[in-house]
Amino acid sequence: MTTRLTSASRLEDGEVHVWWTGETQRFIDLNVRLRADEQERAGRFRAGDDRDRFAARRRLLRALLARYHGGQPDDIELLATPFGKLHLATVPATITFSMASSGPTTVFAFTRHQPIGVDVESYDRRLDERGLARMVCTPSERAALAALDEGRRSRAFFTFWTHKEAVSKADGRGLSLAPTEIDVAWTLDDRAGTTVVADGSSPGAVWRSCTLELADELSAAVATALRPQHVLCTELRPDELF
Repeated sequence: MTTRLTSASRLEDGEVHVWWTGETQRFIDLNVRLRADEQERAGRFRAGDDRDRFAARRRLLRALLARYHGGQPDDIELLATPFGKLHLATVPATITFSMASSGPTTVFAFTRHQPIGVDVESYDRRLDERGLARMVCTPSERAALAALDEGRRSRAFFTFWTHKEAVSKADGRGLSLAPTEIDVAWTLDDRAGTTVVADGSSPGAVWRSCTLELADELSAAVATALRPQHVLCTELRPDELF
């Protein structure tokens, strides 16, 4: 079930909180200090927009983590796994999170005591969907796409893609987990749901994925190990949160 998130909402066990913005650069001046490694990474971007969006995303992430974890955003310690997945340095980390971006859009997802992954893509992104479907979709997914008219097929492909990306991030292996090893369930109302990872290292592992309704031009999904009781989602506004 998807329910609107408010600035006063507490993150309870079994819940997923999703915050998103379609204007990431609005948060570039958020009063949160970046660490030296984050500043160095931001400096690698040649385009000013990309550099500003990276800095804004990290400032937002730190501010949101401080909201859930406690303390000051500047003091949040982040580490990365060998696959690049960020996590809190605190052991054990009761708050888990994931973030994704597509152009000016950024999505953050938070939960407790379980892995989580989120992804977002713009429907306006130009892709060779037929060719990609042969590379990333399972036979059952390709059959579902083939049964749809062209307009619905394009959106369905992005649905499959975002659910697969969300699961791969929750799993922790990211792009190291082949998309064809993730089988996304499909229903008649054009929604995806439970996904199964069928690779050799975790055969039959089941992830619970949920379509996020953010904006008409966006496809987004969040995945967790356990089926969330509530997915609470809202758009970020600086005057409401910080």
